[in-house]
Amino acid sequence: MTKKQLILDSSLELFTEKGVKSTTTKSIAIHADVSEALIFKYFGTKDNLLDEILRSEYQQASKKTLEYLQEPDALKYILKIVELPVILVNSHRAFWKMQYNILSLNQLSKKYHRAFITPCEDHLKHAFSELNYTDPELEAELLLMLIDALWKHYASGRKDEQMTRELIGLIQRKYMNN
Repeated sequence: MTKKQLILDSSLELFTEKGVKSTTTKSIAIHADVSEALIFKYFGTKDNLLDEILRSEYQQASKKTLEYLQEPDALKYILKIVELPVILVNSHRAFWKMQYNILSLNQLSKKYHRAFITPCEDHLKHAFSELNYTDPELEAELLLMLIDALWKHYASGRKDEQMTRELIGLIQRKYMNN
């Protein structure tokens, strides 16, 4: 593992445990067993370090969701997008737990999350419109709220994978029956 990756991994762990504001570059250096100067050399600031983590992880998440966004069948898209919380959290639990912990407090985190969700939201509106729902925008908003709650509960450990999958199945059945 490179020193740069060690710093990123240590930062992710500390940001999850303590939050971004409470984590210092000094504590990251100690945790990663590197000099604080090396952190500044690679990233410049703690915010740049966080930006690197968020950018990299949301790029990976976007790659995973691309196949969903390319689904031409409206109902299949809706049924597949509901599975996203488990797929994403299982792909990198540490990141999604960090994101759960900092999302409400960190503007950079919010910015990346919003940019990630927007294409899904647009595709959902189109899908609900195609399926002749009365208010496709509200339906899309409601489903996104459910998806948001699912990933947060799963990433935080409040719901285990089995319960999360059961909730996903329930949501999918409701849309299949409409």
